[in-house]
Amino acid sequence: MSITIHQALHGYSEGHRQLACSASLDQRDARLLLVMSDVAGPGVASAGLPYLTGYPLESGVYALSMTWPAPEMPRPGCVWTHTLLISFADLAVMDVPSALTALFKRPTTQSLDGYADGVIVDFSSSFREQLKGDGAKCLALFASALYGHPNEQIWARRPSGVDVDDVVLRIWDQQWPRLRRSFKFCTLTSRDRSQDVLLFDLQLTLGGSSSSQLRLASNLEGLEATEVEDTLWLADLVRDAVQPSRSSLRQMLRRLGADILGGREAMSPICTLHAVLEAGSSQALSLAVDIATQVPPLSSSDLAKDIVLKALLDSVEPLEREHVLGFLLEHFGTLSPAEAVERSGDLARLVWKADPRAFVVTSYNGSEPVQEALRRGVSSIDLEAVVQELQTFTDLAEPLLHLFPELAQDKRFWAQTQSWPSSIASLDIDISGPEALRAMVSGLRDEGAINSTLHLSGTPTVLACLEDLLLQGRPVPQLNGWIRQACVDVHGVATFLSNSSRQSPELLLLLSSSISPDAVPNDFGDDPWSLALTSLRATNGVIPIELTAYGFRRALGWRSRSVEPLLRITFEPLHEAAIRKAIPPNSWDLLEGSLPWVSSNESWDNGLKLRRAVAKKCIDLPVSPEDFVDLVESNQLFVDLLDAVWQFWSGGRYLRAVKDWLNHTANPLHARQRKAVKTFLKEHSFF
Repeated sequence: MSITIHQALHGYSEGHRQLACSASLDQRDARLLLVMSDVAGPGVASAGLPYLTGYPLESGVYALSMTWPAPEMPRPGCVWTHTLLISFADLAVMDVPSALTALFKRPTTQSLDGYADGVIVDFSSSFREQLKGDGAKCLALFASALYGHPNEQIWARRPSGVDVDDVVLRIWDQQWPRLRRSFKFCTLTSRDRSQDVLLFDLQLTLGGSSSSQLRLASNLEGLEATEVEDTLWLADLVRDAVQPSRSSLRQMLRRLGADILGGREAMSPICTLHAVLEAGSSQALSLAVDIATQVPPLSSSDLAKDIVLKALLDSVEPLEREHVLGFLLEHFGTLSPAEAVERSGDLARLVWKADPRAFVVTSYNGSEPVQEALRRGVSSIDLEAVVQELQTFTDLAEPLLHLFPELAQDKRFWAQTQSWPSSIASLDIDISGPEALRAMVSGLRDEGAINSTLHLSGTPTVLACLEDLLLQGRPVPQLNGWIRQACVDVHGVATFLSNSSRQSPELLLLLSSSISPDAVPNDFGDDPWSLALTSLRATNGVIPIELTAYGFRRALGWRSRSVEPLLRITFEPLHEAAIRKAIPPNSWDLLEGSLPWVSSNESWDNGLKLRRAVAKKCIDLPVSPEDFVDLVESNQLFVDLLDAVWQFWSGGRYLRAVKDWLNHTANPLHARQRKAVKTFLKEHSFF
């Protein structure tokens, strides 16, 4: 970057005067330049030290000068002063304006050439070399006074063994453009150099404890820099001055300095903000929020809040205090739409970690940008983390499912919230999938929630889900409750029994224990219980004796339209169990109430009771001959059944009808039954 730097030279020529200048200055600036270029008070020239002076001119130019003693001149106390005139615009774009000091050139009485023209500078300066030892201590002393007491004029005694010009230039380099162009300093003086409203910020006097206090023209005492405050902001500022290439402070100073109207008083808040953001801990971030919202002039800076906001979004630390979360939610809407989309995951992660409940509530009640961001960012939250916090959401189940619909497939959600599925579905939350139903069945315990599920999904679907879980060996903690509530809907139970292709013995047993044999309707078609038990036998090869007894009772009742198939699959195995006394007492007690009366001398014979019951049903219904002959496979049991039929008043007539049918069909598959019936009737007939 090429810029033009104008310059001026002042020195002795029958008095102190301007000797050369490359710029045309108005009278006020020329006069100020003449005054400031003269020796800075009694005893300064005799000290034999060059010094720097910096101050602004009213014409929008900053004057940076180097003054040398001129002992070669005929008059004592003469000086040479080379001044660089830098426009405010050029000064603002310089990272290291102190590099311009390389242009300073001490004139001699023999040569005053080179000062009347502007200097074109290819400005690509680098940071000053690392500041070491006493120089860093000196910088801390000056900066502590300058920025710790921003409303005071600061003066200090020059320490020995320290390049104070370098120290002050480093302070100047750090400043943002507005502060830099208004900074007024002199590195060696014996009197206050302030002019009218041009009050100097920093002035250095000759060192030594015997040197007198600097008297200020404003009648104010000013503040002597004698102590270094142990503060976070000062440590950060010194660290940047010592090793500027390793610090990001200047970028923040430049950005925030352009956004605020403050002068020196803004330095410590900005440095403190930078330091705490660099620390990055939860406590530091909390302090950053306090600074950006409560400490002037940063509290009036939108940029400061934006910097803190983005630091929070970048952080992996949890938000320590409630007001930090409030700041984050309040100011997220200041991001551009593109940034809001990009940062959605960060916002969601931070808010969830800080307060999961607030996350859910804010996703519905927060500002529109925050709502959109939280809903968009839910994918960044581990679902397991959501499950672990379910106990805090018992009253927020619906909005939680809106945000995390996959929770519906986790039984822990239902177990913790006991939400009513029908209420959730009414809010257009899709919980219709089989995985969601399995989760409900596995997690719900509340009777109202169970009824709600049955109402929403239907009894057949819920029973099918229970069946699937049982066949997989997966636990259903409230299984009896589900069965009990499902059995209220007998039509739904009928549909399930009729349509299930693979039956769970455990589920059928529970259904049979919760509903009477005649409860399930069979107004048309095949009996649902007959279909279910037939399917079970086809799958398992055997029907549990309890279900066999239940099916037998169903066959003897009034509801079934499939008496013959029921008797065919239940009578013979039940009879065998009765002969062996293998029917469980509870099942037999329920069964015995359905059996016909037998004499007391025959009451011991449970098999006889069963045969009498079947015989009576066959006669009363009546069972067709073709179904009767296929009721049992055992020859002996068939003969015993014939005898049981014969004992009834109309039994002979029924058996003769069976005989006639057998003779008429002449089916070779029934040859055994035909012979048995013929023989039985021959033996028991009297004509």
